[in-house]
Amino acid sequence: MAFGRYSFMHRRFWIICSVIAAGLGVLSVLGLSSLGMHEKGLRAERQQEFITVAEKVRFDVKKKLDTFLATEQSRAYTDYQYYYVPMADNQAAALVRSPLGGALSNGLAYGYFQLDSTSQIVNPYAVSPDRASSVVKDYVGNLERNLLPALGNGESLQVTRIEPSDPKEDSLSASSYPARTLSDYIPSIRGRGAITDRKANEPTPAVKTKALESETPGKAGQGKKVASKSKSDSSRRSRYPIDLEQTDKTIQVQNRSRGNFYMNEAYNVANSRQQQEQVMLDESDLLAQRMMPDMNSFEVGQVQREQFARQKEQILVPNEVQQAAVEFQGQMSDVDIPGLNDVVQVRIEPFTPITVADDNGDNGVFAGQVFLLRHVQIEDQHLLQGFRLDERELLRQVSDSTQQFLRRGMGFDISKAELPEAAYTAVLDFGFGEVVLNLLERQPDWIMARVTQIRNWFFAILAIVWLAVIVALATFWRNMYEQVQLSRKKDDFISAVSHELRTPLTSIRMYTEMLEKDWVKTDGKRKEYYSTMRQESERLTRLIENVLDFSRIQRGKKRYEFTMGNVNTCIDEVVEMMRPYADRAGFTLLTEFEEVGSFSFDRDAVVQIVINLLDNALKYAREADDKFILVRTCQQKDYVVIEVEDHGPGIARSQQKKIFDAFYRCGDESTRQATGTGLGLALVKRFAEAHHGFVEIVSAKPTGALFRVGLANHYGK
Repeated sequence: MAFGRYSFMHRRFWIICSVIAAGLGVLSVLGLSSLGMHEKGLRAERQQEFITVAEKVRFDVKKKLDTFLATEQSRAYTDYQYYYVPMADNQAAALVRSPLGGALSNGLAYGYFQLDSTSQIVNPYAVSPDRASSVVKDYVGNLERNLLPALGNGESLQVTRIEPSDPKEDSLSASSYPARTLSDYIPSIRGRGAITDRKANEPTPAVKTKALESETPGKAGQGKKVASKSKSDSSRRSRYPIDLEQTDKTIQVQNRSRGNFYMNEAYNVANSRQQQEQVMLDESDLLAQRMMPDMNSFEVGQVQREQFARQKEQILVPNEVQQAAVEFQGQMSDVDIPGLNDVVQVRIEPFTPITVADDNGDNGVFAGQVFLLRHVQIEDQHLLQGFRLDERELLRQVSDSTQQFLRRGMGFDISKAELPEAAYTAVLDFGFGEVVLNLLERQPDWIMARVTQIRNWFFAILAIVWLAVIVALATFWRNMYEQVQLSRKKDDFISAVSHELRTPLTSIRMYTEMLEKDWVKTDGKRKEYYSTMRQESERLTRLIENVLDFSRIQRGKKRYEFTMGNVNTCIDEVVEMMRPYADRAGFTLLTEFEEVGSFSFDRDAVVQIVINLLDNALKYAREADDKFILVRTCQQKDYVVIEVEDHGPGIARSQQKKIFDAFYRCGDESTRQATGTGLGLALVKRFAEAHHGFVEIVSAKPTGALFRVGLANHYGK
């Protein structure tokens, strides 16, 4: 029955082990898989951080450009002149310095300029070419060499007049009056090279530039999709359109008084004549040097003076122009000019980017110089105003925006091409060119280092879990084994108790019946039977006391009464009580007591110790040739030692530590000849421990077993 129960528990244990091992195996595989997914997630998250930075940079740069363009678009057209006559309530004609004349650079704008229909360049930095600085002269030369040829040398300004969108609202439009120039109202200027008006029905030639012919793909839907994939469809490279053209294509219409318009035109005519005079002087100088290389400097100067004198008759000298501008104010009040106090409409179109060749070659990030131009129409007069986009300032603002939104561990590089080591490349497409923003990973291996750290932690935790499971299963196995052994011991105990109870009860019953039926004829036999009955009763009492004491000890309810006394006297009384049993079994009990002195001990516990040791010796040394059992006491440091020695077969070394376990008995219960319950030596150990002592077994010489019990004798002294 016990074997069947053990086999069932064994099978259940291995089933539990298999289930736990399978579960841990699956968890281990899932954990390793999750590490790979975590690494991919970290990389995707980091990639998304780069994309987010690029989108924020794109949005911030776009916002700055929109703000910049909105400011420039709202700028008055007169700001592009060196001097201009502002709108005022009074009639005082005062020339005001342009607010743009302080420096060539103004944010993203560099070098404001204005072109009229004769391709004459006007800028707010110099009143005349001979007074311009070298930087301004170089810039104007750049416009003449690169921009003007791209614009067809002024042909692009031969555009038709743009009529008002709603004639009802523009009741004071220029079409209400005949087209006039300043020469129509000032006799001193009339007929002297006035600006020629273009016909309203003259066709408009297209502007010939080196701008990008193809618009940015997806420009119409860029508000819906910020980052569009490049042709390579790479997850590490995306295109971000930043359209420099204004979203609002509405033409601005500004109203100015006709008098203010003619005042500014008068100054423009005067300034234009100054510039023409300077150009003609320069041309006469070059012509004289080419035609008369052998003449000395005096002769050359004389020829130049003669040529200039002839040309001077055909142009308006600066003093006369300035005088005419001054006289214009008085003439406005004296002459009744139709519509002079009416309103003139100034139509300003949005800026358009144009890319032209660069004298310095391909040194910038764009394909050439980028100019932003706007068309200004004042009645039949057409102007082009604009500036060059400051590439360095634009790159600086891109760099500032990128630096603002960079995350931890990121870096960047702005160049023309994609860097191989770039973690993410954002191509900022401005429509006229591209800026490649390479976002770099300062610590490329940080993801792998983090994953490695997590993997190490995972394997460490997994090892601890496996170890804990193995220890738990081992403990479970041991507990199961102990439970099986305990169950077996309990079965043996029940069998032993049954046997131990049946034997004395059988003897008592038999002798009781013999005495009751008067089958005993002699007093000696009758006395022997009474003595046997008493001994068997005492044996039953000891058996029951052992069971009860063990039960009390197990439940923690055993009470000890320590009193001062002589342990030798107590042991001698027990030996004398057990002597009849020894005599009946054929043994002789011997005693050797040393003087140990009085100490505190529990008398009942000492009695139980000696009885159980003697009973054990009588049972297991029954087949010994030397039937002497020696009981001795001695003093060892702080212990009083009780020794019981027999010369039986002894106890095997492998079982010497087990015999003090509860219910343990040497040999198999079915073949064992010695009686007992397996509680005697277990109680001896418990009682010794209650006295803060010890119990041990050693082999006696030549054969047998020596049980040694130590009781602490320092308590109560």
